[in-house]
Amino acid sequence: MPAKKHILIIGAGISGLAFALQILTHGSKYYTLTIYEKSPRLSADRGFCIILSPNALHILRSLSLDLVAAGCARALTHTRLMSPSNETLLAGDNIFPSDPESLLTVERSGLVSLLLSRVLETGGNVEWDRKLVAMDARDTGVEVEFESGEKVRGDLVVGADGVHSAVRQLLYSQLPSPVMNLLNPFSHRDEWKAQPTRWTAVYGISRLLSVDLLTEAGTMHLYTLRGAAGAYVTYSLPSNRLFWIIYESSSPGDAESTMRAFSRLPYRGETFGAVTAGSERVRKVQLFHGVFDRICNSYKNVVLIGDAAHPQTTFVGQGAGRGLEESVELCNALLRVCWKEAAGGVGWFVENSRERSRRVAEMGWWVGWAVMGDWCVTRWARDAVLWWVARGEKRARGEGERQNMERKEDTGGSTAAQKKNNGGSWILDYRACIETEEGFLQGLQLEQRVAYMVYLPGVWLQLYDA
Repeated sequence: MPAKKHILIIGAGISGLAFALQILTHGSKYYTLTIYEKSPRLSADRGFCIILSPNALHILRSLSLDLVAAGCARALTHTRLMSPSNETLLAGDNIFPSDPESLLTVERSGLVSLLLSRVLETGGNVEWDRKLVAMDARDTGVEVEFESGEKVRGDLVVGADGVHSAVRQLLYSQLPSPVMNLLNPFSHRDEWKAQPTRWTAVYGISRLLSVDLLTEAGTMHLYTLRGAAGAYVTYSLPSNRLFWIIYESSSPGDAESTMRAFSRLPYRGETFGAVTAGSERVRKVQLFHGVFDRICNSYKNVVLIGDAAHPQTTFVGQGAGRGLEESVELCNALLRVCWKEAAGGVGWFVENSRERSRRVAEMGWWVGWAVMGDWCVTRWARDAVLWWVARGEKRARGEGERQNMERKEDTGGSTAAQKKNNGGSWILDYRACIETEEGFLQGLQLEQRVAYMVYLPGVWLQLYDA
């Protein structure tokens, strides 16, 4: 049996740890790995909250990770779209009635801690305080160098180090040809950088709140600003807390001024300032958007996943979800190349993952464009659509109540629970599953048989014509 190949994973975030766990669980027969993280240690307050939907949650469940049982997540079952006057415009309850935990509000630090613990339990190794500064990729392998001067060699480097990826910077610094470098030495200088949008977000996790400010368990409240760009949203968390976000079009930096500007806006009969005051953690960040075309090198031994490959806005909550999907897709690609050399590998992963990454990122941008209303025309369209939808919702709600009353009278006082039939979603219904060697080889044989059946009539036609 050939020697195991060694993978260097740069970044101990959600994507990097999830990919490591997939390899340790399903590919330890062929690969070893080490994770390198620039932070000196895992911080308890690292990050804020994320939303995970069915396409991501089934991956964690396949690894026997229960976020609700671990106490780092709460089911998101109710959504409320609110007007600036604190009126409920749209209300959605039990979005996935067959599974009340199909949408989760997850504390990021808790998820990272859970993934890290499982990685260590399954034999993984994490090296902390390792800041990447250099990378030399050749057809025989890759050598990376850290700020301390330490050098490490591996067969594959996986860059999972976020929006401002050091792996991406080093990858893009290697120009396609020396001739291009001589003609324009600055042509690729900033190509590696993630493109900022005009939007910023202030994230916060509230202190323990009074009952008056708490929302119903598992509820999201989204407020848009009438005639102005921006929005604010809250998600309920365990222990009488809220995760809140303020979206606006501004430069990053001063979170306090943004919080003051939104403090007098309405929130459940109070003001939003009552929620944000004294929050445990607050941070203002720039939102980025883009899908990088070049996410691997020519030797196919350096590859990017997660935010390093496609930084995206948070409006559809799929950044972490896409990273979890790619942890499965890249693991499958590396397993395939061990089972049949020409049928997988980094090139196969790049070719088969790029389109979905692009579509998810673009969806996030368009939702942000619709919610934010940066320009007068878009604000007018947003507010008009909300007014029209809210009017139709009220009419439908009134009609529904009337029908329920009639049904109650017809059935003698009992009403049967009706499940809402939600149409399919190309984002939420996607399922990335680990392949088995037997299933893969059977599928390959079937593809070859179909190709032969298609090819054979053409051969007979050529012989007949001859």
